[in-house]
Amino acid sequence: TYKLGAEWAPVRDIRFRTTYGQAVRAPNIGELFTTSSISGLWVTDPCNTWNLENRATRTEYTAANCALLNPSDKDTYWLYRDIISKGNLDLGVETAKTLTIGAVIQPRFVPGLTLTVDYYNIDLRGAIAEFGAQTLIEKCVDMPTLDNPFCPLISRDADGNLESVVTQKMNLSRFLTRGIDFALNYQVELSDLGLGGNSGSISIDAAYGRLLKRDFTLDPADPTNVTKSAGVFGSPKWKGVVRTTYSHDDFSITWAVRHFGPMKPTSTATAELYHPLKTPNVFYHDLSGRVNLTDNVELYGGLRNLFDRDPPRIPGAEAGGANFELGYQAGVYDSIGRTFFVGLRVIR
Repeated sequence: TYKLGAEWAPVRDIRFRTTYGQAVRAPNIGELFTTSSISGLWVTDPCNTWNLENRATRTEYTAANCALLNPSDKDTYWLYRDIISKGNLDLGVETAKTLTIGAVIQPRFVPGLTLTVDYYNIDLRGAIAEFGAQTLIEKCVDMPTLDNPFCPLISRDADGNLESVVTQKMNLSRFLTRGIDFALNYQVELSDLGLGGNSGSISIDAAYGRLLKRDFTLDPADPTNVTKSAGVFGSPKWKGVVRTTYSHDDFSITWAVRHFGPMKPTSTATAELYHPLKTPNVFYHDLSGRVNLTDNVELYGGLRNLFDRDPPRIPGAEAGGANFELGYQAGVYDSIGRTFFVGLRVIR
């Protein structure tokens, strides 16, 4: 691993910065040695009659590969099958080359203000990642031949019908991510605005990200076969949070707004096939605060998802807006609802 960096400040108000480096990561214990577990999932065979004619993600190779597999049941769409999750002892090291270019702006005419903007490019080769069962089934027949990394994970019976799918971490060919991060920090004493000598302070802390590219190149021998996931569910193109805090000697209160931009169910989704095509912009509001009861005792608490915002319906998904393979992805949306917390901190 290595890293090179440089900074240049032509004037006090602005500083330019850049870094370039290489990082490596070996697979961890869980990725290698997780024991097998079996669950069930509704999947569909890309070789059934409807999918062969209508599936938007099928390739020029799908029909020929399905003809070789030739499942006897081509009419049943949904199939409930075993999904086997386990580690992968064949995993290798992943290597990433990273580039960042950015600037820090601290204008002298606005004391307490800091603005930053950074472009990043992460080129990850041999990336350790995992696909869902349905994706694995489709990738097996969408590649140029059935001799590919995905088909050994798919089990079919003597009649060519799906039996089970193994989901495990794999070394993918390439994982390319590009984006721009924006940040703003500003703090001002209210006394500087003529509001009294002990009126406290207000601070604003904002961080936003714009995802420009998030691509998988699955097969090194076929660099044109790219899965683009920027703006697809789980990877919004816009995501950020803005926190505003009022602080005084003995108490503070913070209001935070979290934002997730619109997302499509798949990279190939179109307005003709899905209504709505995307999830809406989603905003969550959080309120928290603390107060000093004594010099050594602090009471704190807050409300998360203040307005009890429900997760939006994922376009085209079943089960009331959930998705058999992705679920609500609690890491993206709040699937619990309004919650609160309260605590007492004693300083000794």
